[in-house]
Amino acid sequence: SVTSAMMTAALERFSGDTRQVPPMYSAIKHRGRPLYEYARKGKEIERAPRLVHVSAIELRDFQDREALVALTCSKGTYVRVLVEDLGEALGCGAHLSGLIRTGVGPLQLEQAHSLDVLAGIDQGALQGLLLPVDSLLRHCPAVTLPETLVSRFGHGQAVAHAAELAGRVRVYAPGGVFLGAGAIDAQGMLHPGRLLRQD
Repeated sequence: SVTSAMMTAALERFSGDTRQVPPMYSAIKHRGRPLYEYARKGKEIERAPRLVHVSAIELRDFQDREALVALTCSKGTYVRVLVEDLGEALGCGAHLSGLIRTGVGPLQLEQAHSLDVLAGIDQGALQGLLLPVDSLLRHCPAVTLPETLVSRFGHGQAVAHAAELAGRVRVYAPGGVFLGAGAIDAQGMLHPGRLLRQD
């Protein structure tokens, strides 16, 4: 008896910040072991609700008791739990029948290549299909170090930085060589985070 209008109204309740109880079949740890290990033994562990954020949720299609929903959410969101909660809100029950992850951060499914396509490509051409490592950090401001500080930073030492930035940054050597990720503290010191090995 659920209509498209009822489904749309119910979906709106899950927009924004919400608390979600993680499922037993998850990798969240309890006493050093993932919950799914307890679940496989038939043990139920009490789980605290976690704050998740849904920035967009839209009904794309609804027919024959099946809904196609597009969702943009924070990490840590369990979509199957969200669907079960949706079914409870509608009073009819619901379960996830399929899931396609269309993007993670700046990476989009349209950029991906299937295994079949990759299998048919010459080994020498495969490297050209890879995105540069720093593409994962495009949301962070870029910092270029003077040559005199590159070695110290690359050996894990904090270096003074003049730019008025704070927080996480991507760090380059002169000439655009990506060194890795770092963080600038309130005193203007740039601390190395994850660094790339420079050969």
